Amino acid sequence: MILRASFPIGLGTWLAQLVTNFPLLALGILLTATDVGNYSAAFKIVFFSLIVDRIFMYVFYPIIIKTYNESLEKLQATLSFSIKIIITLLLPLCAGVSVLAPSLIHFIFGDGYEGAVPLLRIAIWFVLFSTMHSIFSFGLIGTGKEKIFSHTMIFTVVIQMMLCVIGIVLFDAIGAPLGVVAGEIISVGIIAL
Repeated sequence: MILRASFPIGLGTWLAQLVTNFPLLALGILLTATDVGNYSAAFKIVFFSLIVDRIFMYVFYPIIIKTYNESLEKLQATLSFSIKIIITLLLPLCAGVSVLAPSLIHFIFGDGYEGAVPLLRIAIWFVLFSTMHSIFSFGLIGTGKEKIFSHTMIFTVVIQMMLCVIGIVLFDAIGAPLGVVAGEIISVGIIAL
């Protein structure tokens, strides 16, 4: 019973990890080891920035359950307020990292990773959209709609992987973060419905 109930959430989590690691595999197959290294360097900063997402979710999930039990209107107001908080906090962070990308890459990784700068300038926006995606995902999970969550994840992961490959084929290494971010924007749009 517990395994059956948790399967959609486990599947969604596995798919999220798949889409996170897929660009490295695609870059390794389609381009060079240098491109993989630059992408990896850029995404180390992105993954570190996702701490905001994880902290927010640990705080936010109990509030979803509480407001859902009170009323659907309160839940909708909570989701709306949470999105406003995330945009207010993460928009300046993402813009700042985009502007400071050359200095950040050089400070953290030193010489030889200049190719990671344009990748980071795009990839950092994944943090904003991933956090928004998390809010809506936890909204679905917290309201007992795990199957909708897992079906949405399957569909959007396929889209994200396709966009990543298409981006790499059309634009070389910079196409990987373009595909990942575009896919996450689409994912937010779908899951928010």
